[in-house]
Parts: sequence; structure tokens; C-alpha cells
Amino acid sequence: MLSLDINRVGKAVFDELKDVIVTWFSVLSGGPKALESVDLGANSTLLFALRFLFYIGLVDLVVEIPFEAANGVRYTDELYVGLSVAGIYFTYLSLALILHGALRLFGGRGRLQESVAAFCLLTAYLPVAAALRMPTVPVLAGAVEAGTNFPDVMARGTAALSHLSRWNLTVFLLSTFLSTGVTVVFLVAVFRCFRRLHALSRFRALAGYTTGLLLASAFWIVFLLPFAGAVDRTFTKR
Repeated sequence: MLSLDINRVGKAVFDELKDVIVTWFSVLSGGPKALESVDLGANSTLLFALRFLFYIGLVDLVVEIPFEAANGVRYTDELYVGLSVAGIYFTYLSLALILHGALRLFGGRGRLQESVAAFCLLTAYLPVAAALRMPTVPVLAGAVEAGTNFPDVMARGTAALSHLSRWNLTVFLLSTFLSTGVTVVFLVAVFRCFRRLHALSRFRALAGYTTGLLLASAFWIVFLLPFAGAVDRTFTKR
């Protein structure tokens, strides 16, 4: 009986990982068109999409761990891992909710369930952006570590850049350019998918989408950035 349970659990884990990997490659190769044949309104799709977003959050955390460790963060602490993944997860999910709400304000007719499912699946682009962003993390983490007031963070980041060697500065700028490029591809994919789901004209969709991005940025700066900074400071070795 125990052997059967272990086999069942092993098969379930294997099938889940297989579905996640297949979905990841499908989205990367097809973009928003890969979702046109998916029933985004199905409950099973939403549940899988929410789990998919969780795995994306784990990848984001894993990418940042070497640099968190270099800054003295106790990254092996279970509470730190839980709070960090929760912060990443809520950051992405809040963007989906805010964008959906903004497009609805501009006349969109899409369902919340479809928008959230589509957004979560399209986050397949984000691990690529996270990997390309790796060389910038030490500078950004150091800028946030001492406090999360946005002007102070910018000032500390600028000061850190001025002390980089020419080579390290080149790597930083190239990393920023490439990771930003992938992020832009992700945002364009979300825009195209949301425009289709909400059946909006290009002008209305662009106006609503831009409004949503601005609102999400303000929300992150006011609420989520201080949370991330507080978590890092709490678990930093002294």
C-alpha cells in the first residue's frame, strides 16, 4: 500500500513538472498565440496557472540567492524563503489584478479568471529576464538593504555604479539592457492577450494598460518594495 502511494505521488510530481516545462517552452515559442487554444475560463486552467506562477516565483528566488548570500542574508531560513516567495508571488499577482481592473475601467469585457490565468502563464518569460538580470542584483540589493525610501535607493544605486570598474559597468549595462528587453517582450505579450480578452480597440487597450502599469508601479513602490527590504534586513547576519 505504501509503495503504491509513493508511486502515485511520484507520478503526480513527474506529470506536474512535465506540464510546467511543456507550458514554459510553449509560451516562450508561441507567445500570446499559444494561449488562444487554451480554455482560460476553466477552473482547472486557473489552478494550474496559479501553481505555474508559484514555480516562477521559486525560480526568481533561486536566481537571487547567491547575491543575497553575498550580502549576508540567511537564505536557508525557512521563514525567509516563505516570505520571499510570497512577496514575489503577490508582486506578480497584483500586477495581473491591477491591469485587469484598469482595462475594465476603459470598457474591457474580459473575465477576471481569464485575465489572471493568461497573465500567470505568460510569466514564462520572467525566469529568462531574471537570469539575464543576475549581474545587476548585487548593486540593487545593496541599494535596498539600507532602506527602501525610493529617492535614497536611487542615490545609493547611482553611487554604487560610480565605483564599478569599466568592465563591471559594461556587464551591468548589458545585463540591464537584455533583461529589460525580455521584460518588454513579456509586457507586450500580456498587452496583446489582454486586449483580445477584453475586446478593446488599440487606443482604449493602450490607455488602460498604461494606466494599469503606472498604478502597479506606485503600489509596488509604496507597499511591496518596503516589504522586500524589511525581509532582507530582518534576515541579514549581523
